[in-house]
Amino acid sequence: MSEIQRVIKKAMLDHALDQRTIDDAEIPGKTGRRLQILFFTTILILLIWSTQAELDIAVSARGEVVLKQDIEKIQHLEGGILDQLLVAEGDRVFVGQQIARLKAADRDVELQSASVESLALRLDIERLTSLIEEREPDFSFSAIDAQSAELVEAQWQSWYKEHQKNESNDIIVGHDIKHKRGLMASMKTRKASAHKQLKLIEEQLSIKEALYKENVASYVDVLNMRVQRMNMTREIENLDEGILNEEFALARLEKQLNDQRLKRHSDYRMELSESRKDLQLKDQALIRASDKVERMEVFSPVEGIVDKLHFNYLSAVVPPGESIADIAPLGGELIAEVKLARKDVGFVEMGQLTKVKLDTYNFTQYGSIDGTISSISRSSFKEEDNEFFMVQVSLARDYVERSGLQYKITPHMELTADIQTGTRRVIDYALKPIMAAIQDSFDER
Repeated sequence: MSEIQRVIKKAMLDHALDQRTIDDAEIPGKTGRRLQILFFTTILILLIWSTQAELDIAVSARGEVVLKQDIEKIQHLEGGILDQLLVAEGDRVFVGQQIARLKAADRDVELQSASVESLALRLDIERLTSLIEEREPDFSFSAIDAQSAELVEAQWQSWYKEHQKNESNDIIVGHDIKHKRGLMASMKTRKASAHKQLKLIEEQLSIKEALYKENVASYVDVLNMRVQRMNMTREIENLDEGILNEEFALARLEKQLNDQRLKRHSDYRMELSESRKDLQLKDQALIRASDKVERMEVFSPVEGIVDKLHFNYLSAVVPPGESIADIAPLGGELIAEVKLARKDVGFVEMGQLTKVKLDTYNFTQYGSIDGTISSISRSSFKEEDNEFFMVQVSLARDYVERSGLQYKITPHMELTADIQTGTRRVIDYALKPIMAAIQDSFDER
C-alpha cells in the first residue's frame, strides 16, 4: 500500500470516529423531545376524551323490598269471641279457605228473631191483600215448622174474623137492597096492571058516553066511570112516586154498601202500606243479621302465607275492626320502596332508570337489579329529624345471579337505590373546582 493510501485511510477512520462521537452526543436530546411529544399528545387525547365522555349523575336512597300488593289484614267488622283458629303462622292458605270462627250464639238469636218478624209481616201482607181482593189467603209460601204454623194459624183466624164481620155487614145492607129491588119490581108490576085497568075504564067510559047520547044509559053511569078513571090515574101517579122513592132508597143503600167496602179497603191498604214499609226495614235488618252470622266464619280473600296471628288462643275477645291475621299474598309483584331525601326530590321524576343494590347480596358478587321510578309520593313524611318522600321502583326481575344460579329476593330485604338523574362530562367535574373558585373571586367585594 502506498503512503498516500495509508494517509487517506487514516483520515477516513478519523472522520468516522468523529461522526460517531457527534451522534452519541445527540441521542439524549432526541429521546427527550420524543417524550415531550408523547406527553403532550397524551394530554391532548385525555382533554378531547374528557370533553366527550359522560358520567351518570345518581341520587342514592335507602329502602327495602316490599310487595306491590299490601299485606292482607283479615279484619272482622263487628268483632266477637274467638271459637276456632284453623291456621298457624307460616301456613299456606288458599282463596276462600276458612281460617277462624267466632262464637255466634247471640247472632243466631238475632237472625232467628229477624226471620220470625219478617215472616209475620209477610203473612200479614198476604192477609190484608186477600181481604182487599175478597178471596181466601194463600200462606203456602211459609216454611213448615212449629213456629211458622203458629203464625199462619194466628193470621188465618184474624182473616176469618175480619171476613165474617165484613160479610155480615154486607149481608145486612144487601138484604135491604134485595128487599127494595123486590118492592120496586112489585110496584112496577102493579103500575103495569093499573095501566091496563085504566085502558079498560077509558073504553067503558067511551061506551057509556055513547049510550048516554042515545039516551040508553044514565048520566050517573057516565059519572061513575069518570070517577073510576080518575082513581086509577091517581093510583098510577102514586105508584110512579113510590117507585121514584124506592129507586132513591135503593141507590142510597147501594152507595152505603159501596162506601163501606171502599172504606175498609182503604183501611186495609193503609195497613198494607205500613206493613210493606216495616217489611223493607225488617228485610234489611234480616240481611244484616244474616251477614253477621256468615261473618262468624272468617275466610282468606287471597292465596298466601299466614304472616302473623294477632289472636292465638281460644275465647280471645276480638275488638270490632281488629285484624285477626295478616296474610302475605303469593305471586305478588315485588317493588323497591325507598326514602328519598327532600333535597333530592327535585331531581327525580317518573320513569328514571335506577340501579338497585341489595344489602343481602353483595353488589360486587351478585350485581344489581335494573328498575324504573313508578311512583313518587305527593307529600313528604317525617321520621325523627329526617324528612323524606316515598318513591316506588319497579324491578326488572325478582332475583340476582351468581355463577349461573338465581337467588330470589323477598320482602323486607334492605337495599340502596341509585337513581340516575342525568349525565355530566368528565371535563365538567375537572373544571368544577376552578369554576367555583373563579365565581367566588368575582363575588368578593
